[in-house]
Amino acid sequence: MRRLTNCFTGYARSASTAMFTALVSLCLLVSPANAEETEHVGPNWRMLDLFYWHEAGRDENAPKADMLGLRAGVSFREHWLISIEVTGGELTSTSELSTSTANAFQSTFLAGYRSAASDFADLYIMGGGTRIDVDFGNFTAWQSGFVTRAGMRGVIESTWDLNTYLQYSYVNRSSTTSIHAEARYPLFHRVDVFAGIGVYARDYSGRIGVSIHF
Repeated sequence: MRRLTNCFTGYARSASTAMFTALVSLCLLVSPANAEETEHVGPNWRMLDLFYWHEAGRDENAPKADMLGLRAGVSFREHWLISIEVTGGELTSTSELSTSTANAFQSTFLAGYRSAASDFADLYIMGGGTRIDVDFGNFTAWQSGFVTRAGMRGVIESTWDLNTYLQYSYVNRSSTTSIHAEARYPLFHRVDVFAGIGVYARDYSGRIGVSIHF
């Protein structure tokens, strides 16, 4: 990710509207054809997440990002998965002389396949595209690339929902491999609280939020 400009007005506004519409549409895809999945004792892939996300480098003056995001996921035809994630927020870069900020917007679309590893867990693989728009104030920049994930997600005693995956991304001719883990716990009926971490070669990330199941 890099800095941004007035790109958050043009493309980012239209893109955010389109992506949010897609998020809502995904959540409405639950149909009688999926009814058998509601009895599955494994993880529920039909959900809408609202979260805060922070990413920072390990060096003292490394850039950092503070973002708010939406993520929607569905499963269909028993094994297939679709996920859409949009985030927007502020990037901060600090040096010995000054601190600069920029606005960022990222959208990611993933599709994949899951297979039961047991009655309580799924193995899955996903892949798709991502786009990042940055507004620096006096100019805008954007990058695009692809993302792949492979992992396992399962439930423990019908309460804890645990997910871990290995991610490989290639954006702007730069590749990154990272490992991620998330844990969800029921807060109310169909509402979970969740937290996650990500570890990169030179960065780390964390997110916390609320998940609504459908």
